[in-house]
Amino acid sequence: SIQSLRECKRRLKNIREERVKSISKMAIEIYHLWDLLEVGEEERNRFLRRHSTLGIDVINSCQSEIKRLSASKEEKLQSLIDSQREELNSLWEFLHIPKKDRVVIQQMKNKNEEFSQIEKEILKMKEIKLEFYDILTLIHQREEILKNWNECKNASSDP
Repeated sequence: SIQSLRECKRRLKNIREERVKSISKMAIEIYHLWDLLEVGEEERNRFLRRHSTLGIDVINSCQSEIKRLSASKEEKLQSLIDSQREELNSLWEFLHIPKKDRVVIQQMKNKNEEFSQIEKEILKMKEIKLEFYDILTLIHQREEILKNWNECKNASSDP
């Protein structure tokens, strides 16, 4: 009996880990679409309050939310492409990606394809940002300290 309980615990733990990974990836995409479509805080909070567990119903609901937001995105495509390019540049700057290592995204006649390429790169950069957030925060704190130090040195010759 104990062995079967251990096996059940192991299976449930694996299911939990898979769902956490799946929901985390969907959360990144949902937050990205919310930011993209400028969804209000009230609507975001309402969705988050209803989806705070790891059940299959939450996974299905997240998938439905992604589909709904994606349909809305299609309606506003050109203006979104412009804002996406700006966001991608900001992420590259935040992550200190050298210009030579940045993906070149050409303007295309097929706007869905162009948007898809930009969006794919943004999601990739957001995953990197999430993965290395603690390190990046320390780097930015260091840069801010150095900036303040240099301003203090230049502002006054009197210590």
